[in-house]
Amino acid sequence: MVENDMPSVRLLVADPADPHVARVEARGSFDRGSCHQLTAAVEQALSTGRHTLVIVVRHIIDLDAATIRALLTCRELALTGGGSLRVVNDSGIVARLLDLSDTRRLLCPPDPTASIPAESAAADNLGRPVVALRPRTGEGR
Repeated sequence: MVENDMPSVRLLVADPADPHVARVEARGSFDRGSCHQLTAAVEQALSTGRHTLVIVVRHIIDLDAATIRALLTCRELALTGGGSLRVVNDSGIVARLLDLSDTRRLLCPPDPTASIPAESAAADNLGRPVVALRPRTGEGR
């Protein structure tokens, strides 16, 4: 393993954007021998009383199924404590493995503080989403 590949986890107890959120930044290569670092960081964050956790995976360059399992364990720890966990900034190998393992919906839920675009928020008087239909054009009408 090259020095840049060495896994590392950095815990920011107070996220600069929101002091109620703990942010965990992971980098390098993670496998079954090193993924425990993620779980340990989440346990440490939860012990500070912060239950909203964000795991930043932008700088992970390689991971395996054991690491995905560790992320699911981290999510379970947060949920058990009445909190939440979101994995953010996934791309490359991380995004592919989240998709292949069908865990994206669990680990990467939408940010609850993000604003909703106006066109997505349209609803009728019963609160049902409004879908705009366009008339068909061309053959087959």
